[in-house]
Amino acid sequence: AMSISIEIPVVSGAWLIPTIESVLAQTSKAWRLHLLWDGGDDLSKRILQKLEKHPRARVFYTERMGIASARQYLSERSEGDWILPLDHDDLLHKECVARFLAFAKERPWAGIVRARRAFVDDQGVVHQAPDWFPFERRHYHRGMTRDLFNHAQPMIIRRSAFAQTPGWDGFPEYFGAGEDCDMF
Repeated sequence: AMSISIEIPVVSGAWLIPTIESVLAQTSKAWRLHLLWDGGDDLSKRILQKLEKHPRARVFYTERMGIASARQYLSERSEGDWILPLDHDDLLHKECVARFLAFAKERPWAGIVRARRAFVDDQGVVHQAPDWFPFERRHYHRGMTRDLFNHAQPMIIRRSAFAQTPGWDGFPEYFGAGEDCDMF
C-alpha cells in the first residue's frame, strides 16, 4: 500500500499545535510525520520534545539551515512513497491523505499531485480567497512544463520523481525560500 511522508521544517511554535493536530486527525493512517526543529523558538522545541514519543512521528533537531535545506534534510530521512511538504502553520483537511492517495492510485504516472487551498484566520474561520497562481491543467511544450507558477499547496510529490531532481533548492535571493516553486 502507498504511504505519504508528511514533512515539516519548524522554526515557530505559534501555529504548530494545530498543524500537528490536523495531521494526527487524518482519516487514513497511511502516513508518517517527520519534523525538523530548524533552530527555531523555544516553544516549538518544547512542542517537538513532547511529540518525540509519538509512534507515527520522527523528530530531528539542527541549527538554522533555512527552509530548502531543512526540507532536503527531511526528505533524505523519510521513507514514504509520496512526500507531502507542509509548513509549520498549515492545516490539513482530515481527509487530505486519503484523497491524495486515492487520486494517486488512479494515476500511477503522476509525479506531483496538487490540491486547492483555503486560508484560515486566527479564529479558525475558513476564508475562500482567489488562487495566488492559476489552478488549471498543466501546460507542456515538448514534454516539459512551461507554467512554473501553476502550482498550489498542499501537494504531494512521488518519491521516485523527487529522486530525479536535484532536491529542494530555494532561491538565494529569498534566503532559500521558494523551494516549492523551484520543485515545480
